[in-house]
Amino acid sequence: MVSAFANTRKVVHSKSYRAIRTGSMETTMKALARNTCKVLAGLVAIGVFVVGFLAYFVFSLDPSTHQQVDGLGRALEPSPWFIRLIFGQERLWPGWGWWLTDFVWFWGGLGIAYGLFQLGERTNMSGPATDGDHER
Repeated sequence: MVSAFANTRKVVHSKSYRAIRTGSMETTMKALARNTCKVLAGLVAIGVFVVGFLAYFVFSLDPSTHQQVDGLGRALEPSPWFIRLIFGQERLWPGWGWWLTDFVWFWGGLGIAYGLFQLGERTNMSGPATDGDHER
């Protein structure tokens, strides 16, 4: 009966917890770096999508200038004819400069988030196995 609970205990404890419990400072720092990279990657990805949503799906009318603005406060103007052909007649946009900035922000931000996540995964795999890293 005791051995059944002992097997369950092995499954419950993560590598991070075992590293803290056994006192392996290097493994603890790796676990902290791994988790920090993954949290930062998630925050960057959320920020990219929130700004993208505000830029392309939120519109309002500025009461002082009576001009339509997007969720980031940028003045909108009628889009070029080929953009209207693709997205419809009522499509407004902030202009070529802001479009390029949005493009770089979105794809660059996703690239940075992916890189941070991969860095966290690489931190998880790198280095020699210590006593606290493998199953007993």
